[in-house]
Amino acid sequence: MEGTRERVVVGSNVPEYIKQKASEYEVLYLEAERLRKYVVSELAKVQEECEHEPMADMEMIRQWDPDYVCKIDTPLLMCGFNVFMARRCHLCGKEFPRKEGHPHRVCHGCGADMKEAGIGRNHGYNVYMSKCPQCGHVHELMFK
Repeated sequence: MEGTRERVVVGSNVPEYIKQKASEYEVLYLEAERLRKYVVSELAKVQEECEHEPMADMEMIRQWDPDYVCKIDTPLLMCGFNVFMARRCHLCGKEFPRKEGHPHRVCHGCGADMKEAGIGRNHGYNVYMSKCPQCGHVHELMFK
């Protein structure tokens, strides 16, 4: 929220003790902003110097996606999935986002590369299936 604060303007008809409080507030705000920038820079240094734990041991950050459908025969009321978004190092808090890619190429369950699981038919449609070798997540993609 840097730069969103409006400067306090104290009129001439305001009592002196309120002017004093406004001045103290200004000093405290500037000090807090200086300390915030210092903490952010120190955290960046710690994250850069951290010998991050192995990816498998990091905390997985997930986010509910109500529109995600991994199989074409999933009823609409059962759509949705806790999609894997990133891994967070327990030592320094740095987040490593999932690499970008379509769900049939990058697993939205754990972030690993998906492997081809075959081509089949489902409800009269040709379906390209991919499966994650790490977590077993399956994704189906319709084609003609």
